[in-house]
Amino acid sequence: MENAAPANPPKDYLFAAILSIFCGFWPFGIVATVYANKTSSLKATGQMGPAAATSRKALRWMIASFVTLPALLVVLIGWGLINRAMM
Repeated sequence: MENAAPANPPKDYLFAAILSIFCGFWPFGIVATVYANKTSSLKATGQMGPAAATSRKALRWMIASFVTLPALLVVLIGWGLINRAMM
């Protein structure tokens, strides 16, 4: 019986998640960092299925962090410009 080749371990995105705290919307960055850390822990114990799921969650929260901050800034600046024009 042949041994199956080990699956590639999922990425933990820890560095990018930490970066999303400082360069993105920080509440979402914290959530991404928690999931990235959980991914690292699950990989260390050999639980690749749950590690892959938490890796995807970390990636999604990290992307949400990087997208939310510019969108929020655009909305706030637009709101300020509209209010200024009304005065």
